[in-house]
Amino acid sequence: MRDPINPFSLPRIKTGDPQKLEGALDAPIIYFDEAPIFGTGNGVGRILLTAIVQDIATDGTLIGHRKVVAQLRGSAAAFEQLRTALDRMAAMSEAPGSTKN
Repeated sequence: MRDPINPFSLPRIKTGDPQKLEGALDAPIIYFDEAPIFGTGNGVGRILLTAIVQDIATDGTLIGHRKVVAQLRGSAAAFEQLRTALDRMAAMSEAPGSTKN
């Protein structure tokens, strides 16, 4: 069922009782710029997420370096769900009238 207010939204997915989803308020918010390393082994997928962190050098110049912010690990089924979520998010950004970042 599509949202009647926003016809370009994706169908709502029933995921269960939100009151029973533990840790949502305590979960970290992860900002990342790159996913430079990924692979699989023994049925487990792995993705390393990094962010570009800006700093000021001792001489006052602006420098940037990469910092690991998260390591994603999961089963093939978990990564398929992640792919579906990313594909849907991409589709939302392609909707007519949307603003791309």
